[in-house]
Formats: sequence, C-alpha cells, structure tokens
Amino acid sequence: MMATITVQVGQAGNQVGEAILAELAANHKQPTTCFRSIKSGKTIARAIVVDTEPKVVAKLCQPSARSWAFAKNAVVCERRGAGNNWAHGYLSYGNTFADKVMECYRKEAEQADSLNCLQVCSSVAGGTGSGLGTRITEALRDEHSKTKLVNLLVWPFSSGEVIVQSYNAVLTLSHVHAASDALVMLSNDRAQQVCQHTLHLKSVAVDHLNQVFATNIATCLAPALPTRLDNCSKTFGRQTCSDVYDHVVPHPDYKLLTATSLPQMPSSHQAYSRYEWSALAGTARAMLLAHAPCQEGFNRRLKPQPAPLLGVDVNVEQPSRTNTCVASQLVLRGNSLHQASVTDWLDPGLYAAWSPSPFAVAASTHSQPHDKSLGLLYNAKRNVDPIDHAMDKAWCMYAKRAYVHQYQRRGLEEADFDAAFLATQQVICDYQSL
Repeated sequence: MMATITVQVGQAGNQVGEAILAELAANHKQPTTCFRSIKSGKTIARAIVVDTEPKVVAKLCQPSARSWAFAKNAVVCERRGAGNNWAHGYLSYGNTFADKVMECYRKEAEQADSLNCLQVCSSVAGGTGSGLGTRITEALRDEHSKTKLVNLLVWPFSSGEVIVQSYNAVLTLSHVHAASDALVMLSNDRAQQVCQHTLHLKSVAVDHLNQVFATNIATCLAPALPTRLDNCSKTFGRQTCSDVYDHVVPHPDYKLLTATSLPQMPSSHQAYSRYEWSALAGTARAMLLAHAPCQEGFNRRLKPQPAPLLGVDVNVEQPSRTNTCVASQLVLRGNSLHQASVTDWLDPGLYAAWSPSPFAVAASTHSQPHDKSLGLLYNAKRNVDPIDHAMDKAWCMYAKRAYVHQYQRRGLEEADFDAAFLATQQVICDYQSL
C-alpha cells in the first residue's frame, strides 16, 4: 500500500492535522493511505505528533470516541515552548528534536509497503511550527530526496497573532520553498471568511477554521477513481497525493497551492439543498479567477484574458491579467458524474502560456455529507498575496532592526535574514510575473 505519512508540528499543526485525519475517517472511508490497522484491531493514523509543550499533545493522545488513534510511540514532546522565535525552534530544538522525529518516522515508514507522500503540517507564525517545522522538513528531504514532500502551512491572520509572525513566516518560506515539492497555503483569513459569510457562524473558533481546512484538503486529496470528461488534458488512474502534486507543481519555482471545496453551507441546510455539476464547476471557476474563499459575495463577471503569445517582447509592458493559473485540478465526488462538464476549464486564457499540462480532473462516486461535492486545488498568481503582505511587514521591522536581537541570541545572524528576504522576494517576483 502506498502510504502518506504526516508529521504534525506545533499547536496549530497538530490541531489541523488531527482535523484532516478526522475528516478523512468520517467522510472518505478512512483511506489506508493515511491509516493502518494493527493486530488488536485498532486503526492507527500514519502520523507523527511533535510539539515543544505538552498541552495539545496530551489532548490528542487521550482516549476518545473517534474510530482511530495516534500511535503511542509516534509522539515527540517537550515541556517548554519555543517562545514564538523561529531561531529557537530551528536551531535550539531543531538539532535535538530532528533525530527523535526521524526515528519515529522510520518506525512508521516500516509499516508501509511503500511511501507515496510525506506531509509536514505546521504554522508559520509561532516558534515551534515555523522553526522546528522547517528543520524537520529539511531532515525529511535529506533522507528522501525523491519521495514527494509537501508542507501544509497554516498562515496567520494578517491583522496579527504574534508580533514577530512576519519574521517567522519569511524565514520559514525561504527554507521550505527550497526543500519541499509543494506548499499548501492554509489561510486563517480565508477560512474565517468562509465561517462568517457562508457558514453564518456568529462566533468563529479555532475548531471551525480547522474544519474548513480539513474539508478542503480531504475533498481535494482523498483517493479518487479514473475519469475522462470533455477530453480534458489529463486524467489519473487511482488518484494519489503524489499524482496530484506532480500535476499542480509542474515547475520548481512555482510551488504555492490553494485548496477549496464546494458546496459551502451550514450543516442545517444540507438536507434541503441540491446542486448540479454545472453550478458547482462554474462557481469554482469563478472563485479561481477572483481568488475568492467563499462561493458567494465576489465578482463573478471576471473573465480570463488571452494568454500572451510565446516570444513576446518582455520589455513591452503587458496588460494585467486575472488570477493566472500555472495548473489546477478538479476532483468531482458524487452521483451523476456523466452529467459533469469541464469544457470551460480548458480555456487557455486561464493559464500561463508555458504551462505544459495545466488542467486535470479526477472523480469518485463516493461523497459525504453532500450528494455532490467538488474539490479544487490550484497553483495561481494570487496565492503569493499573504507572503507579499508578510514580506512588507517583516522588511519594515527589519529596517529598524526591531526584535532582531531575540533571534541573534538564538544563533541567527543578519546574513540569515538577508538570505531569507532575498529568497522570499524571488518567490514573490516569480508569481507576480504571471
């Protein structure tokens, strides 16, 4: 069995990781790629739990009503946190934790026939998720140079959760972009908009945000079966995570991904709502063009502009385009799949002219809790927006050397900051050139 092993790092990483596994178990038939059975009959998640303080870890590992559990020997935990300091997580904890985490990982990998994908789930705001998560990512890459390695990055609210979150975000992005094959951006701002404007929640809690992330990731990445619709450019056999990431990241300079899913609605509305494939696919396409997190409340009239011709003079300013895509994939789940049409997704104006195979589709007849659901994973120009925002804030702080001494005390030097800014700016420029 081709396995996907997830390393959950820090408070946010563990909470989001658990939510994704719970969603896969509840609504996607507990796929064996992410779960395994042991002799006692229990189901164990293919996951490693990592944190520098015990509160969240203790909660995850205590007995619960769920149908699966984390392995007791797949937990690495300390008693003190990393103080919201990337350098503390990367340099102080990184050297001691990396070996322990890798030992747990090897034991889990031995339980699989083969590895399909490695995922690291962490936040970019705090010290543990950002710094230690980065160090673990690099350790996994060193050991597995050819296995697909993906980071699920929880992006903090732009209004600010931690005063130095912009530093932590830039330092994280500059390292994991080099080490990882794909970066899935899990934006708290976008998830909160879904909770408030589509799910109509009066008070949004962390668990609500995590459920939005979990639904989007599971809908896009849970196993799906072969399909071919409207002679689309590419279809898969049985979809694996590696297949998906190979398609949506066709170029090593463009690794930023956004995941979304439809329909979005309060659970109380599900029994009274029905969707057609044409409406779901049309809404998803409009959301991509606008980079909209919600299925309502955005400009649906945006149209893709013709892609520039190859060989165009780069010195001549070109008209700005909408949310130009490098690649996208739809996953259709539910009944009446023969009625689905994806013709509009083949419009070349949606995609960068150089993209080799920009669109793919996969499908499954299984869908819960809706009779039809759609997942969209896309690599597009505006995925870089939160990074650009963090970069601006970090640079303003760094120009005044604000809080830099806290990082220097943990062994980071100004040259490390300079290298991080340079690498992050290159990612921003690459995407903004689309």
